[in-house]
Amino acid sequence: NIGTGAAARTITLGNITGATALNINTGTGGSTIATTGTGDFTVASGDDVLINGAGADAAISMGTAAVAHTIIIGNETGTTSLELDSGTGAISIGNAIAKIVSIGNATGATAIAITSGTGDVTLTSTDEVIITMADNNTDSLDIQEGASNYININTTNTAENISFGNASTNPSFATLGTGALTIAGSADGTDALILTLGDILITNGDLDVEGGDFNVT
Repeated sequence: NIGTGAAARTITLGNITGATALNINTGTGGSTIATTGTGDFTVASGDDVLINGAGADAAISMGTAAVAHTIIIGNETGTTSLELDSGTGAISIGNAIAKIVSIGNATGATAIAITSGTGDVTLTSTDEVIITMADNNTDSLDIQEGASNYININTTNTAENISFGNASTNPSFATLGTGALTIAGSADGTDALILTLGDILITNGDLDVEGGDFNVT
């Protein structure tokens, strides 16, 4: 036992001169370092800090005691980066307790990039999926393949527009199912459906005009 007497003291092992090293080994009994009250546990190194679990089923736990914690990883200095890796196992954020999980912030040029390989990117919710877009932006929402847009939402003030498709790959559009397609329009004499080129082909069913006018110019 070292320093086990009931009195406050500072116990120092080793020094920081040259290649001085300090090794602490344990067997199956494990190793415990505990502080009480406001005492901090500090690990500082001029090089890497390595924490490894060598066993096949070893777990590395941080902040798992049943008390409220603030766990901070990383800092805001320079090009500090944070990397979370796993082998073939999953990386999970959050657990089965109701909470808000926030990623990123709205400061300056903060960006979030999500990239997948041959696997899917899946969003699942038992409630609403809400996407809040930026105001006054030509590409507030832009779904594209390469440089080819498929859906573009422009929120530019007084020029708001939703565009489907593009003029390079010229994708086709299909309204599937038996549901009706309704265009509300604004008023009689105002165009609600504009065909700039090509024909309208009806392969089955009827073209019925109920009320209004049928004008040919």
